[in-house]
Amino acid sequence: MAKHLQKLLLASLFIVMAIPMPGFAAAAADDDEPINLSPVKTGSQKPENIVPTAVPTAAPTLAATAVVVVATPTAVPTPKPKALKKIVRIEDLVFSQDESGVKINVVASAPLRGKVSTLKNPDRILVSFANASLPGRKLAKTIGLGSAVGARLAQHPQDEVWLVVDLDGPVGHEVKAGGNGFHLLLQTGGQAAAPQASNRRVADLPKIDLMFFDLNVLFQGKQYDRFPCANFIYDKTDSFPLKREFVTTLVFHDGYGAFVGNLRIVDPKGVVIDHTKEPVAFNLFSELFDYSVEVPWKIEFPTKGFYSLVLTLNGEDVLVHRFYVGHNDDKPSK
Repeated sequence: MAKHLQKLLLASLFIVMAIPMPGFAAAAADDDEPINLSPVKTGSQKPENIVPTAVPTAAPTLAATAVVVVATPTAVPTPKPKALKKIVRIEDLVFSQDESGVKINVVASAPLRGKVSTLKNPDRILVSFANASLPGRKLAKTIGLGSAVGARLAQHPQDEVWLVVDLDGPVGHEVKAGGNGFHLLLQTGGQAAAPQASNRRVADLPKIDLMFFDLNVLFQGKQYDRFPCANFIYDKTDSFPLKREFVTTLVFHDGYGAFVGNLRIVDPKGVVIDHTKEPVAFNLFSELFDYSVEVPWKIEFPTKGFYSLVLTLNGEDVLVHRFYVGHNDDKPSK
């Protein structure tokens, strides 16, 4: 039995010694070629037979560059505010006389600049003030000093005021500067008052004939270039504001004197919507003479209703003519 166990132990030891150990294999390989751990094909175990595989190189990627456009601010010039038109307020007319003559003072809130004109037959002095206002729109006074008969102020369109001085004969005049308002010296007479009774007429207002002519109008199926009318009647298909062209004719007769005036058209609210740009000026030396003038208009009527044509002569409104703009079946209230 003991012998049998001894044989088994010897057989086991032999088996153990016959199994190669990993450490011994690695040690034996140290003196041999290095071990290639990469999988290769059979028969290509030598390093010199291994062909390196080309690794694809990634193409360089261009980084996206953000282009930022910076707008350079442009200096915008600051618009200069428009200067407000200064309106001088006229307050009164004052007269006096000394050895130098008759003084006519237009009392105002600030200095006034006047454009002076001389009229004949009859003799007058006209002074126009730009950028001026007159409360009440009219102011007339009797002077009665030297050759000065009277004076009157009147408001006109575009902030203009007229001063008209009536004379009983031609006299020299001089504008005096200084202070507020306007100062006019008439080189006339002494201290005595001018005679009230005189055979010479200062002026006689003429009679006036007025006509309206509508232009390019369709009436009863016919087209007319010029058609007399009293009112402006339109088709119901027309709408407001309404643009129209027309002509007014005026004939002045049976009067005497020199006259200067203008025309203006006023809407139903009393607002001036148009006026003549040049004054109407004429002389009537005898009742046998007359004077006619034709005035063209291009107007946009804001609404239907009654409008007025106003004629001013020598600073006074001498004619106000009302006319209607609308449809023929309107029933306007007077």
